[in-house]
Amino acid sequence: MSHVIVNCTYLRPAPEGAKVYVESCVVHLGKRMGLTMGMMRLDSEDGKSSPVPSASKPGQDDAPDADSLAPSTATAASAVPSAAAAPRSPAGRGPRRRQHGGQPTKLEAVDDPLGPLGAPTPATGLNAAPPAPLQKEPAAPRSTRPAPGVSTPSLRGMMDSVNLDDNDDDDGQPPPQGPRIPPPVQAPTSTAPPRQTQPSVSVEQAAKPSFSIIVGDPHKVGDLTSSHTEYSVTTKTTSKGYRNPEFTVSRRYRDFLWLYTQLHNNNPGVIIPPPPEKQAVGRFEADFVESRRAALERMLSKSATHPVLQHDGDLKLFLESDAFNVDIKNKERKDVGLSESKGMFGSMLSGNSGKFVEHDDATDAVVIQRKGLAEACGDFSASLHSLSAVELSPSLSGPLDSLSDIQIRIRELYERQAQQDVLTMGIVIDEYIRLIGSVKTAFQQRQKAYHSWHSAEQELQKRKANQDKLMRQGRSQQDRLNQLSADVADAERRVHQARLLFDDMGRLMRNELERFEREKVEDFKSGVETFLESAVEAQKELIEIWETFLMQLDTDEGEAFLPPAGVVASPKPDQTTSVNELTYYPVYYIATSTFEWYPGVQIYHSTDLANWELAIRPLNRKRKLVGPCKTIFPGTELALVEAPHLYKRNGWYYLLTAEGGTGYEHACTLARSRNIWGPYEIHPQKHILTSKDAPLASLQRAGHGDLVETVDGKTYLVHLTGRPTTQARRCVLGRETAIQEAFWDDDDWLYVKNGPVPSLDVDLPGHRNESFYWAEQRYTFDNTDSLHKDFQWLRTPQPERIFSTKNGLQLIGRESIGSWFEQALVARRQTHFSYDAETVISFSPNDERNYAGLTAYYCRYNFFYLTVTADAEGQRELLILTSEASWPEGNLRLPLADSVPIPNEGKVRLALSIQGRSLQFRYALEGETSLTNIGPVYDASLLSDECGGHQAHGSFTGAFVGVAASDLNGTEKVASFDYFLYTPVKHESDRYDA
Repeated sequence: MSHVIVNCTYLRPAPEGAKVYVESCVVHLGKRMGLTMGMMRLDSEDGKSSPVPSASKPGQDDAPDADSLAPSTATAASAVPSAAAAPRSPAGRGPRRRQHGGQPTKLEAVDDPLGPLGAPTPATGLNAAPPAPLQKEPAAPRSTRPAPGVSTPSLRGMMDSVNLDDNDDDDGQPPPQGPRIPPPVQAPTSTAPPRQTQPSVSVEQAAKPSFSIIVGDPHKVGDLTSSHTEYSVTTKTTSKGYRNPEFTVSRRYRDFLWLYTQLHNNNPGVIIPPPPEKQAVGRFEADFVESRRAALERMLSKSATHPVLQHDGDLKLFLESDAFNVDIKNKERKDVGLSESKGMFGSMLSGNSGKFVEHDDATDAVVIQRKGLAEACGDFSASLHSLSAVELSPSLSGPLDSLSDIQIRIRELYERQAQQDVLTMGIVIDEYIRLIGSVKTAFQQRQKAYHSWHSAEQELQKRKANQDKLMRQGRSQQDRLNQLSADVADAERRVHQARLLFDDMGRLMRNELERFEREKVEDFKSGVETFLESAVEAQKELIEIWETFLMQLDTDEGEAFLPPAGVVASPKPDQTTSVNELTYYPVYYIATSTFEWYPGVQIYHSTDLANWELAIRPLNRKRKLVGPCKTIFPGTELALVEAPHLYKRNGWYYLLTAEGGTGYEHACTLARSRNIWGPYEIHPQKHILTSKDAPLASLQRAGHGDLVETVDGKTYLVHLTGRPTTQARRCVLGRETAIQEAFWDDDDWLYVKNGPVPSLDVDLPGHRNESFYWAEQRYTFDNTDSLHKDFQWLRTPQPERIFSTKNGLQLIGRESIGSWFEQALVARRQTHFSYDAETVISFSPNDERNYAGLTAYYCRYNFFYLTVTADAEGQRELLILTSEASWPEGNLRLPLADSVPIPNEGKVRLALSIQGRSLQFRYALEGETSLTNIGPVYDASLLSDECGGHQAHGSFTGAFVGVAASDLNGTEKVASFDYFLYTPVKHESDRYDA
């Protein structure tokens, strides 16, 4: 037992120097946790004492110090029950009498299997007897009965105190106390696991235990004639009334209905969260099952967070029992005849007022509209596909067929939106309609309580009339007169209890209605917000679909038409296509990240998984992503869980995540669950792909995976990786994308072939085109409206502020190359370990604050930059600027002891060559054919993730090579570039095959 602080209400001042003791007991253990009623006794120095009735609730602000409580020498069994909780004396036994012991007691929290208060239950042996039931208190004088204006602190407490059994026996056994008396605690067996102990907590914390309940894994059980859907109910709680903090049970729909009925019977006046309505047709359809699952989850979550319902014994039985059907049958046998023992309240507590059924036509109309749009898109798609099949011109048939696939995607979007409408606004509105039925039931229960009160009043007047009649007769019938007096006293008690019950139910219902109004506003606000966010995201996706399609239609004549991302059918270019025959082949897409480089997200496409071509970078304007979030998987001890991908296969939800960061602890972790919200079990290998335990593997830093299935049924996993060079293990190519063959085993788990360490050589549907990879790339900037798709720039969606391509490539001088903000820097990725690059620049700087040129760039902390600039007098010169792995200081170096003067007029040819880890700058003036080395040989391996801005966990992009221009005078000095040449070369240190 743990001592708690008690708030005492003094009904009269205590004499100075008096000792104050509190005698109390917990009323109906486990039903109203922490509710106490009792007597306060004032002891003076002369040893005389006077009882003062008192009532207290824990957790009030004016609680006295614990030191004011006397040491406890009494047990819970000897605590004196309150007047309201005491069973009445049988008729004819004379007036009841309350005994006041002289031994002081201290209020203690009793460890209760139905509530969170108290210390852990001590372990008992095999021969330990179950605890003795509470004994009837001795009779008390009628004068100690509560005054008519005084009520019990709550409806539950009052209901537990009511005893209306008319057939009291004289065997001294207590009569039944109602449906909520917990069964006797049985002695634990030797095989039972010990109850988990938890430290004692304050009354405030214990009175508000937390519950997290997930209803999931809906699956069909039974044969064709007796099939039903079962759900897993997973509960996480801090309440000490449960054996474990986390547990899972299986329940079917009728079990939820049983709980709803029991909660109504046990808690008159409380608005019970309702279950969804029963449906006979279509009850196994996916949409219906998901909406019902969500509604059942809301019902349990609201019940568990309700301050009264969360302590209900039947809720505990529902959430925790592993043998639920057996337990409720045992409960029914123990409670046989219970309704008869309730006397005049029996019909009120167990009465069924019928269901309040109403349908929400508004939500259905929206859903029907969405599904109608989806169906229309499907029909339109079929028409477009048929039209493309008969079109002779390939230039028109391709776009028509792609437009057909676009309509399929739009149809899927509308279908998802219809389902989302049901799961957001639909569930909220349906639940509100059902809650009105619960409110109606609560009012009917109070109405019955009112009628019971007045029936008791009438019975009292009838007995008083008989008593007065007998007394007027003046006969000597003392025995009968005593019997009538006892009957009148019993009727008065019934009237008093009925009135208290009615008044208490009224106060409870006022609180319930206030709670109902508050939660209704919160639920509708949350539902509307989610509904609007879903609608906004759907419109954004729709806009993205059409924007991508339009950009593909704008492809220059002569280039291959590329369907939008997600389309998987295109005519084979190397085959002759007849009017009625089209040969289709798969088109695979993969999206890779770009971070600070703009436009964002690179989408590549391939037909054989071996050769990939950049299709588009779609994120070219400012966007805002919104939507609710929920944690469903905490990851493993490797930590840093991110980049989730969710798949559904054979009734399982598979969650593929990245862990360990993107450094050398990187890994792909796979987990699965029958319920999308969890809990998720970990793969037997834990990490299905990782190089963290294989430092000599060719592919390092493996993680961030995604799955793809080919048309012939094979499964592949694409993932991030790195190929480090030099003894320092530096990845100059940044985070690359690799592919591994995988397979599904008999245990329904995915495994990487020859994994979990990634393989360098993998069998793919196609073979890599090496000639394309090693081809020289020459970019001429020939007056097009935009840059070549290989080039990117930093951070801005306004490229017109930093460059123009109307007359070659013209960079508008902005801030320095190390700026966090606006830089005129245009570059392409380094895609080979060794390469040559060059450009020709026309630039007339005014002073040393104007410079432009060629750069090998990783980030603002890490670059090599050959510039054309001028001294203070305006003389042009060549100058090298470097920042070599200088995070976080950002040091700028000028490695040339003396700058190289060049003529003020004429173009300058700038070049760089990277061979392995060596970087050398070169230049040539206009009219010269050979290049001249300038500056020292630099360590090119510094342009790597490991040496980037925040080391391997914060640097991801890999190295770039390109051109830049700065004007720190703010005059927007322009530098022009004629072309850019990128030539792959081979070096003995390159890591292509090892």
